[in-house]
Amino acid sequence: MKRIYKVHIITLILIVALICSAAISFVACNKEREAWEIYEEKWNFEFPDDVKTEFHVAAIGWPSDGVRYSIFTFENRPDKLLEDFKPDKANQSRDAFEECLDLLYTFAQSKKIEYDKDKVVLPNENCIWKIQDNSSIGHIYMAYDEDDYKLYITELII
Repeated sequence: MKRIYKVHIITLILIVALICSAAISFVACNKEREAWEIYEEKWNFEFPDDVKTEFHVAAIGWPSDGVRYSIFTFENRPDKLLEDFKPDKANQSRDAFEECLDLLYTFAQSKKIEYDKDKVVLPNENCIWKIQDNSSIGHIYMAYDEDDYKLYITELII
């Protein structure tokens, strides 16, 4: 009888330990991250310490296709981040950015995601631009407004 009692106690302790471990893992994996941290991790960008997220919305489906849109502000010009940015004289980058915004609207409607549509704006024509493609994770379109120290990003996730 004592042996069965000990087995039950040990089994109960193991089950409680497994449940606690799973709960801790779930909380740790699902903590809210800043939008810029996602871009740093996925695209190997290095944002400066003075970055602030002004606006962020993500319309992501399953398995993980979708669109992200973010606006970041900086106190100073993030020179290192902007090394590969160039003017978009033919508006090709701007056109691709706009197409992503259209997709964001479509994805958000289909997923019933609410967001402040007034904050989703197309960057002005004087921005400098960078486009980066990665066949395994998607495309990212970035525009930096040198007058306002704002970085606009749309990410098409595939």
